[in-house]
Amino acid sequence: MSAASFDGWSPVRCFANPGDGWIVEWCRLGEERFSDPFFAQTIDRALQRPFNQTFRRRTRLETLGEALGGAAALRPAGLIFHMSRCGSTLVAQTLAALSGSVVVSEAEPVDDVLGGSATIPRRPVNGARSGCGGSSPPLGRSVPGDPRRFVLKLDSWHTLDLR
Repeated sequence: MSAASFDGWSPVRCFANPGDGWIVEWCRLGEERFSDPFFAQTIDRALQRPFNQTFRRRTRLETLGEALGGAAALRPAGLIFHMSRCGSTLVAQTLAALSGSVVVSEAEPVDDVLGGSATIPRRPVNGARSGCGGSSPPLGRSVPGDPRRFVLKLDSWHTLDLR
């Protein structure tokens, strides 16, 4: 599969498949931007389209770079860590309103790879943890237009994964 065949596609979740490693599931967004306050809102709307109900795409996390053909991805220019009612959604939406900015808030693929939430036990992912590196570059690659800045809004427990 060529990198061009992934244009307009976004990772929507990652899961461990026994015997097959980590799997990335994709959804076609086309030209739609992440303009909603939360990642799940944009993805839920896209998943209601007949195309996305009919066609599913999956790749192995280990072969993600190969599947994307080394296509350039925006590395996060900033990280927003939030706690409930702290104003982080306002900050994220303000940044998203800036020309050339893309903000992805609380993306499930990042949670999936890094261990879910504070209530889900953290699990070893054998290299996929750098795979937030495996998860965020595809998110930064899958945005339409000419984005210059990519910001991820994360949950507070993701600070445990900072180096």
